Amino acid sequence: MTTITIINPFSKAIGERDITGLTQAELDAYLNVIDDETLYALEGAGETPEEWLAAYVDHVGPEQAGIVILGS
Repeated sequence: MTTITIINPFSKAIGERDITGLTQAELDAYLNVIDDETLYALEGAGETPEEWLAAYVDHVGPEQAGIVILGS
């Protein structure tokens, strides 16, 4: 099981989210709202969508990740 910790941008609650089995289509929805600088910084960050998303959360932190993941 692969989990990430994010902060809900609406309630400010900290929570874990299981991203096991994240599809490329699901990741693509997030990629559409992530800024180009971050995308460039994470180029080649993971071999699977879940590895890439976990690297993204590590890179931007749980608050920014929560805005993208829960707000999109």
